[in-house]
Amino acid sequence: MRESDQRENLLSAVVPVTSIETRWPQIASWLEQTPDNTRIIFVHDSDNESERLKLKENLRNVVFDNYEIHEVNFKSPGMSRNFGLSKVISEFVCFWDSDDLPIVENISNCITNFFPDIEIVVNQYKTRFKDKYEKTVHSKDYKIEDLFVRSPGLWRMVFRTSILKGIQFPNLIMAEDQIFLLLLDLYSRNVFFSQNEIYQYIKGDPKQLTNETAALQTLPIAFKEVLSKTKSQRGMKVDLRNIVLFRLMLTSFKRFRILGIREMISIVCLYICNDSHTLSKLKAPYLILRERVNL
Repeated sequence: MRESDQRENLLSAVVPVTSIETRWPQIASWLEQTPDNTRIIFVHDSDNESERLKLKENLRNVVFDNYEIHEVNFKSPGMSRNFGLSKVISEFVCFWDSDDLPIVENISNCITNFFPDIEIVVNQYKTRFKDKYEKTVHSKDYKIEDLFVRSPGLWRMVFRTSILKGIQFPNLIMAEDQIFLLLLDLYSRNVFFSQNEIYQYIKGDPKQLTNETAALQTLPIAFKEVLSKTKSQRGMKVDLRNIVLFRLMLTSFKRFRILGIREMISIVCLYICNDSHTLSKLKAPYLILRERVNL
């Protein structure tokens, strides 16, 4: 590791890490293939000293040294990403999850899509169902609305670092990435939709946050945070907000046995009573359900 490394890094990848025991096999599978001009910023969110030592020991044994480790104790993916972002000095940045598989050999191709006026590149990805099969998702995203309807997928995006100044992830366990994208106001950004495939998103892992009781119980908080952070938005931005809210509501339906019927009903009521126009509230479920029927 070279904490004070002065090499020219074109891209930084912020990677929050929690459990080393469960996450290291995925990390080890891609780390040594990472291009030399890509800096990996590990934000280890744990107060377990043995885990901290294990991560450092594991990293010493890989043939790749363009990384840095930061030890924190936030218990929050959003706060970990904010901390990692504060350490970025490269021109471009992305955010990866430690339980997925970035296709690092394709990341350099992504950077070539950054013409001077482009601020965000949205790339393709695969979905891998853990220990089963892969499904390549050839996204039909051609506009911002499509992106939110199908899969925002923060991990498949690369950002020009300068546009993120002043934008922060909320202190949440779930939906912090979607709120971050809402705050970034993608309608005002120059976004390029690329056919370059740079990520494998893993589903079906029982240790993922979407399957953890403690994380799911924060859904009502995330729902209220979306409403709070976007209350001044108007026009098409409200449509995006309602798409995010409806996606959260669908998650609450799927996990209602964990979340609890009272919390689920409160989320439904919040959606129905939010201050956007009725047509906007109806448009979100129509777009999302239509997309799921067509899959």
